[in-house]
Amino acid sequence: MTPDFAAALRNVVITRLLDIADSFDVDVIEVIGHTDEQPVANHASNLDRYLSSVTLAGTDAAVLQWSDNAGLGLARALAVVKVLASDARLAAFRTLPLSGAQLIDTDGRLTRWEGGDVRERRRIEIRMRKSN
Repeated sequence: MTPDFAAALRNVVITRLLDIADSFDVDVIEVIGHTDEQPVANHASNLDRYLSSVTLAGTDAAVLQWSDNAGLGLARALAVVKVLASDARLAAFRTLPLSGAQLIDTDGRLTRWEGGDVRERRRIEIRMRKSN
């Protein structure tokens, strides 16, 4: 994550999330990492080994390595969750990382599998909802 993106999360996005929470009765923040259909280069994943320490023990999300787009989407989402969860203003919220992988296109529908390196599809989506 770039320093500029982390700063935007802290200075712009969190403020917007709090505004939304004031308008709606929500207490869950879902962060969804999306990818394009570009295959991930072959390398071993360490997600099974490090997800717990990144999530619970303060290990930096930069240690995560993925072997597919689903893992890449999850690693991206978790990096954002760590920034959001570190802000005391969001302490009352449950913040969850999710992966949309390459399955969901920018229009919110399942991808048409047209493939390739598509920058717009590599994104983070943040949703808010009420817990069950």
